[in-house]
Formats: sequence, structure tokens, C-alpha cells
Amino acid sequence: MIEKEILKKYFGHEEFRFGQLEIIKAILNNENVLAILPTGAGKSICYQIPALMQNNFSIVISPLIALMKDQVDSLNKVEESAAFINSTLDYFETEKVLREIESKKIKLLYLAPEKLNNLDFAERLKSLKPEFLFIDEAHCISEWGHNFRPSYRKINEFAKFIDLKKTSAFTATATPIVREDIIKQLQFTNPKVFVRGFERENLNINVINAYSKKETIAKILRSSQTPCLIYTATRKLTEATTEYLRASGWNAEFYHAGLSADVRKIIQDRFIEGKTEIIVATNAFGMGIDKRDIRTLIHANIPSSIENYYQEIGRAGRDNEVSDIYLLFNNNDKSIQEFLIDSSYPTKEEIVLVYNSICNYGNIAVGNVSDKSIVIKKDFFERFIKGMNQNKFYSAINILINSGYLKESVKNKNDYFVKSLLNQTDLKKYIKNIANDELKDTLVELLRLNGASIFLTNSRIEIEKLSEVLDKKPELIKEELEELNTFGIIEFDKPSFDPSYELSIPRINDKYLNLDFSGIEKAKNLAVKKLDMMMDFVFTEECRMKFILDYFGENLNSYKCGKCDICTNKHEKSDSDDFIIEKILESIEEFEDGISKNDFINLLIGDENSNLFTNSYYGVCGFYSKFEIANAVELLISNRKIDFSSGKVKSIKAKAAEFDNVIELYNKLQTIRAEAGRKFNQLPEVICPDNVLKETAEAKPSTIQSLLKVKGFNQRMFNKFGEEILEAIKEFNSDREISKIPSELKRTFDLVQNRYKLVEISSALNLSDSIISMQIESMLKFYPDLEISFLIDRKKIDKINEVLSTGLKDLKSIKEKLNGSVNYAEIRIVMAKQKLNY
Repeated sequence: MIEKEILKKYFGHEEFRFGQLEIIKAILNNENVLAILPTGAGKSICYQIPALMQNNFSIVISPLIALMKDQVDSLNKVEESAAFINSTLDYFETEKVLREIESKKIKLLYLAPEKLNNLDFAERLKSLKPEFLFIDEAHCISEWGHNFRPSYRKINEFAKFIDLKKTSAFTATATPIVREDIIKQLQFTNPKVFVRGFERENLNINVINAYSKKETIAKILRSSQTPCLIYTATRKLTEATTEYLRASGWNAEFYHAGLSADVRKIIQDRFIEGKTEIIVATNAFGMGIDKRDIRTLIHANIPSSIENYYQEIGRAGRDNEVSDIYLLFNNNDKSIQEFLIDSSYPTKEEIVLVYNSICNYGNIAVGNVSDKSIVIKKDFFERFIKGMNQNKFYSAINILINSGYLKESVKNKNDYFVKSLLNQTDLKKYIKNIANDELKDTLVELLRLNGASIFLTNSRIEIEKLSEVLDKKPELIKEELEELNTFGIIEFDKPSFDPSYELSIPRINDKYLNLDFSGIEKAKNLAVKKLDMMMDFVFTEECRMKFILDYFGENLNSYKCGKCDICTNKHEKSDSDDFIIEKILESIEEFEDGISKNDFINLLIGDENSNLFTNSYYGVCGFYSKFEIANAVELLISNRKIDFSSGKVKSIKAKAAEFDNVIELYNKLQTIRAEAGRKFNQLPEVICPDNVLKETAEAKPSTIQSLLKVKGFNQRMFNKFGEEILEAIKEFNSDREISKIPSELKRTFDLVQNRYKLVEISSALNLSDSIISMQIESMLKFYPDLEISFLIDRKKIDKINEVLSTGLKDLKSIKEKLNGSVNYAEIRIVMAKQKLNY
């Protein structure tokens, strides 16, 4: 079998891994393949072997220059059959690769996705008739993926242009929703989808609820093997953890993106060579680092997603020997990740700041546009947006690009540009009088090759062509152009690897910016969902590896790894856990509208600053720590036993009731909208779209200002039926408050509603006025706007309020002050009402 011969020749293996041959056969059968194989499962072999079997070459799109080079070098050690074209190659090097493809020497051409923007280059590839198109890291094409790259969206257009239908995509991390989006973006009709190899039999996964992370790490290390890799969520934590370990006698180094490239390289090399036992790092560490014998891997904080977690634990045990994996968590971890999510997505004000800063940095006035790329150098961040998170900056850039105000510049990536700073007459005079014949020849040739355009705009020049015509080395021509630039004769722009942008339209006043927030909202919501799934993993009661396999769609119903903390019963709950959970589920029923997480925890532990000290559950978990209760709350949220979707904890039953209430109000608002439609002779959807009406029902605004703040609701809508909406919501809220009143108070409440006096209610119900007053005091908690002025004589109410204004709070003292002219029941009712007014 030729596939096995190539496997042995190029890769040194006798047999294929599970699933590899099946994928290769599907590709050779000209199927569109989507293969999801984890790092280390041999996905590159699945496209390399079909390519090596062809007479013609195949294209591999890959975003990572370092990994691209590694794969090419690895194949070429056996026989020169692969090459890459990316921003590191100059014109001559690129031409050499293309000539080798023409001569059938090259079978695999690795391309950076940015090269697809070059029409001339695409034409050249089309003429060479590639056999297959393979897309590595295909999750980059999906905005639902964890590393979306807009340049990947050009791949399908490129494939159509070069008329290449035999396309396959590969990724190490793609959930079902990402898979669907990849298929949609590449317009696969009936693809063969393979999900294989996510199980890592040699990894023992453990999750530990750790109050003190550093002490827990030290405890793990005392009983574990090194080398050890420890991931933390922030740079500060890497340094603090390393300092603690060093003080405890461990040979540890920290690693994060804030270190210089040289220092990072030294740390990597020392770890790979075994000179450093422990690396404490952010997730900047790992990509492309081949350390096969990591025996222990610890996450000191929860990662942001299952994708990141799986990719990071996959760096342990690559030699197929057993490795121990630990995930430490406590209640603060989720807050750290939520903060990181919030700091990665910009507000409208921040996007406007980025737009104005880029324009100002490029010296572009309102109404103008520059033909020169705006290259973002390091000083930009210091001068214009100091303090802004760079993730937030690039998110803002993407919104400005998607909204049509900016575009990523392809200039200055690989090309050289020249513009004359003199007019035609002055430049001719300069050439005539110049003493340096070498410079004169170069300027004359520039004019001949570029014509009048050199006076109008930054013109792209080909150093190689100038080199051939002038018979000079390219380096010499660049030096001459630099010299002319210094003299102020021309403007000479060289290739730059810094990000660069151009205005798509002339600069406008920022108040007229019409920004597309849909993409950023989608991405933020997705990040929150991924974090929620990570929390589900932390609190799951099923096999850890099965949870991961299910997440990536490799469903194995009865699977158990037999090695994780769940399978080995290291994760058993104590009786105290059960007691806390029982009390949480009981007490949460008391809060129909929900309660903040912090207030709820303070209630249960009996915090002295809690304003819920009269609640029957106050201090019910007083013997347990805040840490234990907080983790129990997180467990119940993760297991969907209590709800936290609104930012408050509430029972699932209360959540369901709330949903029913929203539907009921929505139906009422639909009726009002329909009436407005008849009144103005318009369709109801024209008066107000369904989605805006739903938002209104959920928000339940009570004022004009809050109604106009509802997303999508505007002044035009308010003018047509805004007052009616507010009245309907007020009535709805009133009915709902009444429904909360306990059944034993309902009869009293009905009589109060019908404006009976206190003495009449007492007589009708055959209850003392003291009991009635206590019932009314309770009602006011549910229904604070309840009118009570008719219950008691107006003069008595004024007298009681006058005494209360002096600061007296004791019923007996107030009664004595009023010489017994009022009774306790009357004082209690007036006091209860007054409390609500302050």
C-alpha cells in the first residue's frame, strides 16, 4: 500500500494511528473532509500523505510561521518536497519556490492566509493547477472559534478563484457549533466529518477545591514528578507563585509575554534542556514548544474555555508516559476570568477613541484620507491610548473594519513604496544638477518604471527589477533610496511587520460613526458561555475525560477513563457539603426576585453586616466558612439547580415563574401595539419590532427615561404608544406585587384595598387591631405603595409623624409622649409606612 510506504519513508512509522487512514482515503476519494483531531494525534499526516502521492502540488493554508517552517523542514530532511511562502521571503526566494513547483519538485506548498489577498499571486498559483487545498487551524475561519482570523474568511473566495473544489479542513479544537460554521464558511455540501483521538489515556485529571493555591501547589509538588508546568491567569500571579516556590526551595522560573523575546527564549531552552524543573506561566507559554516529558501540569486558576484547557493539558505526557493533571479552583477564579472577558471588549467611547487616535497618529484631518498606511508603532499606545488593554484595542479595530471605516493595509507588509516630494519640474532640475551618477541613474529609472504616478501617490516599486536593470545589488538600491529620503527628495517606505491600517473612507466627525456592535456582542456572549462550560467541568459529577469528549462531539456513551478524581472517588462530597446544599435550596425559595450572591452568602453565614438578620435562615450555615458556602453556590449554579442568569441567585422555580411573567407582559404589550397599529394605520412590526417589544417586556421600565434606554426603543415609538406601555407595566407590576402577599393576609389586604378603617377590619375579621397592624406592616414590605391614610384618623397620623421626627423609635415611648391618645396598632402602621419613605 503506497500510503504505508510514504508513512514509513517520511515519518518512520509502521502503522497509522486510529482514524488517520480513514481520513486519507476520504481525501483521495475527492471528498470534502473536516477532520477534528487533537494536538499530537497526527492530523498533519492526514493531508501530507495525500499530497505526497500526487504528481502535482497541493496548498496548505497555515497561520503560524514557526509551525509552517517546522513541518517543511521535517519533510525536507527525507526528500525535498515541501516549501512555504510567507512574509519572511523576498521576491527572489518566492520566485525560486514557484519555479520548483513548476518543475514538479514541490508537492506541498504552505501559505500564510494573508497571501490570498494578492490577486497576481493567486493568478500565478491558478496557472500551476494545484491538486488539493488543505486548511490547517480551520477554527480560525469561524467567529465562534477561539482564535478567529478575518483573513481566513478569504479562503473560500480564493478556492473559487483558482477553481479548486478538492478542499479539506483540519483543526485540533472545534465544538459542534464551530464545526457547523466551518462547513458553512467553506460551503461544503456533503462533507465527511471525522472527530477522532481526543481521549488521552495517559493523563490523570484531578480537580481540587483549593483555599490556598500556593500551599496546594507545594503539596502536589512534594508528591509529584518533574518537569512541571504551572499555568496561572495573570502575569502577576506567575511572578508571585514563582517567588513562593523559590522560597520553598524549588528550581522554578516564571514566563509571560511581558518578558523580552531573548529572556523568554533562554527560559524555554533551560526548561527543554532539563536545567529548570518548574515553569510558572501564562498561556503565552507552550505553542510550538516541544517538551515531551512534562510529568505534572497544574492550572492554578480555571482557564477561560474547555478548548484552552484541553490544549494546555495536551502539553503534558507527549511521550505517552503517565502524567498527572491538576486544576485548582476557588470562588475567585470565575471573577478573574469575567474581569478578563470584560477587559477584552470595548465600549462605544473606547472605539471612538481608537478611531480618532489612529487618524491623529496618521495626521489625517476630518474630510481627508491618506494614501499612506498608518503603521502602529510602540509609541502609539503610550501617546494615544495609554492604559487600554491591547485585546480591547484590536477588538475595537475589528469593529471599525467591519463597520467600513478602516481596512487592514496590505502595503508595507512585503512591498516598498516611493513618492516624489518634488514636483516634476523641480525633480528634473535636481536630476540634472546631481553630482552622484549612481543616485542619478536610480532616480531616472524610478521615473521610467513608474511614470507620473510617483508624483501623485505612494507607488509600489520592485527593488528586484531595479536591481536587474541597473545591475546593482538590491541592498545598494535600498541604501540609495534611504539617502534620497534623508535629503527630502522622495518618501521611501520599507516593509513593516507592525500592524498597519488605512481609512476606507475620508475621516468623519466621530459623532457620525455608525458602528456595528453585533460582532463584539456575539463574541463576548460566546466567551461567557465558554466560561460557563468550564465551570460545568469543574463541578461535574461524571468522568472528567468523558466531559471533554462530549464537549468536542466524540460521544462515547458508557465511557469512563478510570483514572480521574471522579472515577477513582477522590472527589467524594462530605456530609457538610450535603447540609450546605440542602440549606441553600431551602432558603433560596424565599427570594422570588432573586438576591445578590454576596448578600445570600452573608445571610447563610450570619454576617453581622447583613440586613437580612430577621430572615429565618440567617446564620443557618454559621459553622462553615464563606469559602465553603460560595463554592456550594457555584456548584448548584453549574448543575442548573439554582439560577444566576440575571446576575442574582434565585430558584429554578422562580426563574420559570419569571419567564411566564415576561411572556404574559409581552402578550399585553402586543395587544397595545396592535391598537397603536390600527390608530396610525401601520403594521404592528412597523410601530415596534418584535425583538424590541420582547426587550421591553424583560426590562419592565417604569419611567420615560428607562423606556428610551431599552435597546432599539426610540422617541418615534414612544410618541405612538409609549405612555400606554408604561401604564400597562405599572398595572402589571402592581398585580404581581399583590400576588406575592401570603394567603393568610389576603382577606386583610382586600379590605385595605376597599378602604375600610382599621377598627372596621378588626371587627369584620374578629381579630385584634394589634394583629391587623402586624399584617399591614408585612403587606407594606410586599406592596410599599399601599395607601393607609384612611385606616387611621388624619390628625392621629400627623401627631405620630411629628413624634417620629424627633427620633423616637420605641412604641411605648411614643404612646407615652402622645399621652395615650393613640394605640400601639396605629403607631406600628404609621412607623412601617414612614420607614419606606426614608
